[in-house]
Amino acid sequence: MCGIFGVLSKSGSNKRMLNRLAVNAAQRGTDSSGLAYVQNGQLIIERADYKIQRLVKEIVPYKSKLVVGHSR
Repeated sequence: MCGIFGVLSKSGSNKRMLNRLAVNAAQRGTDSSGLAYVQNGQLIIERADYKIQRLVKEIVPYKSKLVVGHSR
């Protein structure tokens, strides 16, 4: 099963909330993960073969107003 989550905010993603969503999504799968977010008007897609918590820490998409992610 996959864990899917997202954040939409006027001021940017809240680090605490995004980390909590990542932890909950990881319960649904830990083999791979992905994040999509908007940065400088462009959609950025990042994929990894490890847990979503690690990907969130490496990418640091906290300035983005839109972040979606998954774990499987």
